[in-house]
Order: sequence, then C-alpha cells, then structure tokens
Amino acid sequence: MIKAQLKGSVRKFDYYEAPYPVELVSTIPAVQYSVGTDRHFRRVAHVLIPDLQPGDLLTIASHFEITNDLNTLVEFSAGLVLTPTDSGTAGLENMNSLSNGTEPAYGKFITRFPGYNLTQNGKMHHGMMPLNAIYKVPEGVSGSQYVAIMSYVAGLQYWPTSQAVVVEPYCGWLQVKVDRS
Repeated sequence: MIKAQLKGSVRKFDYYEAPYPVELVSTIPAVQYSVGTDRHFRRVAHVLIPDLQPGDLLTIASHFEITNDLNTLVEFSAGLVLTPTDSGTAGLENMNSLSNGTEPAYGKFITRFPGYNLTQNGKMHHGMMPLNAIYKVPEGVSGSQYVAIMSYVAGLQYWPTSQAVVVEPYCGWLQVKVDRS
C-alpha cells in the first residue's frame, strides 16, 4: 500500500494492487447463451480494500485477456463488482453462479458488463478486456470490500461442461486508488 498526500491539501490517497499474477482462474466455462439471467460468471481477479466508508472514491484500472480456441463464435463479457466476499460470484444480484446458483449474491455493480464476440481459431480469437472506472462508495457499504473482475463466456452452441476459453496467465492487472477525503 502506498499513501500519498497532496501538499497543502487534506486529501488522503491509498493505493492497492492485486498480487501478480492477478488471474485467479485459468479458464472460463463456455455455456449455451440464452436471454435472461442465466449467465455463468467466473471471478477472474480481485483486490481487497480495507476500511471503506460511504463517499470514498475508487479509481480502478484493470485488464485481462482470454483466448477462444473453441470451434465457434462466443460472446465475451466482464465487469467490476464491489463485494464483501473473497470467492465465487458474490456481487451479482439476481444472476446465477458458476454451476447451480447457490453462491451468495451480495455487493454492488461498479461497471456495466461490456462485451464483444470472439471468433474461432485463426481469426480474432484473442479477447482483451480493459475495465476502468471511478466509483463512489454508496451509503450502506463500509468495512473491507473486494473490487472484483467478473466475467462470462457464452455461445449459441451447447457444450459439455469441459468446454472453456483460456484466461491468459500473467497478462492482467487490477489497481485501485482510494480517495478517502
């Protein structure tokens, strides 16, 4: 953690960075896409931010990369979530977890979930996801919280559960500056 204070100011900044490599998983399962809330999310990376208070301002910079070696087009999406837990897909209200939807769902969305399509081998099969945000901690949230990257991959084809895209190791980062003014 690095602490900095601007000269002549009472602003206090703390800096947190996920340990390298930031990737918590090596794959993201590819599931059959359907409209609704049945995305199967995977927590890709996170960093713990202690002692948050309502009104704290988070400046977040992050990035990770996947490779689609499946033989079909897939949708790739990810977003940032503020969550009190250190595992699973907590933070995704009204959405299923990786398998059966039994994991807790607490937390707040920091960003929407942008996404795009990745083609099969030999074409555009690498996907990079930069996620950046400035987020004000809302009322009712305090204490230690994780800033987490959540992602999903889906397609029009049905795959056995063993089908997945690769999360490229050593390609990501997750950094958070906290303004506690």
